[in-house]
Amino acid sequence: MCSSDLVKTKSVATALGTLETKGSAVVVDAATNESLRLSTRNLANATFLPPEGVNVYDLLRHDTLVLTQDAARALEKRLSA
Repeated sequence: MCSSDLVKTKSVATALGTLETKGSAVVVDAATNESLRLSTRNLANATFLPPEGVNVYDLLRHDTLVLTQDAARALEKRLSA
């Protein structure tokens, strides 16, 4: 991964603002998206989880759920099994 592919905390915060997330958010994407995980961990009002780690506790303690398309497919597959 080259440095231009890195997501910055400010970019994640801006994206969450654009999505008009209220309160805290849980961001779900592939565990391989290390740059998003690292950028999200610096935000006090956001948590990053891979689809395999999504659980009821985290869903209930956050106000907003943000999923990538790949994460939504992975969750759908996991829940339909």
